[in-house]
Amino acid sequence: MDIIAAVIVIALFLAAATAAALLRDNRGQTPPAAPYEGWSALDPPSSSYTLRIF
Repeated sequence: MDIIAAVIVIALFLAAATAAALLRDNRGQTPPAAPYEGWSALDPPSSSYTLRIF
């Protein structure tokens, strides 16, 4: 019976630790890209990539 109680306590601890880690993660809170950072292709190739392989 003591083993079952220990397993239940460990499972509850792991569930609480997982929930706390997910709430502290904040990966969905990334800042938006600034509008002044324009995208550039820099130096596009004059021929397609597949033609350059052969």
